[in-house]
Amino acid sequence: MTSSEKRGWATVTRFSLVVIACLFSALGYAQSWEELSDQQRKVLAPYQSRWDGFTEAERARYARGAERWARLGRQQRAQLRQRFDRWQALPESSRRELMKRFERFQQLSPEDQRRLRAKQREFRQLSPDQQRQLRQRYERARQNRRAWPSDELQIRRQQNRRQAPTVGPRNHQRNGRAPATRNSDR
Repeated sequence: MTSSEKRGWATVTRFSLVVIACLFSALGYAQSWEELSDQQRKVLAPYQSRWDGFTEAERARYARGAERWARLGRQQRAQLRQRFDRWQALPESSRRELMKRFERFQQLSPEDQRRLRAKQREFRQLSPDQQRQLRQRYERARQNRRAWPSDELQIRRQQNRRQAPTVGPRNHQRNGRAPATRNSDR
């Protein structure tokens, strides 16, 4: 294949990718209120007056959410409403902290996410008393970590290592004298 043919294929490939991206973005993003399905418009009715002010990404997110909402059963909707009401009742600082935690979770590897979800399921299986005890242990450990700034904590660890009794060849260095041996004790 000649270099001009390679460039031609590269151009066709790039053009194809652009066309595919445009098609998928058109499917994923509702550009106008009228492009939404009837179900989506019904769910998103409170946002109709503000719809044109949303970014494309926001419109897409709301459209997908409305689509999922329309597929939910009555009980699932009630549970989601309760969760949303609890979320709305949280102070802004708590919501920000939870969002940060979620972002950190999203950055975990899929394996770590699975492991964390399994631990959460285990925790939910515990009795309320066991959950309370575990939370208290966690809080105490967390407070102990906060009590020492990181530099002081490292210094403290080094001091603890120095104070630990030594075993083996170092023992003969006590007081600058060699240890007594059985032969010399006789």
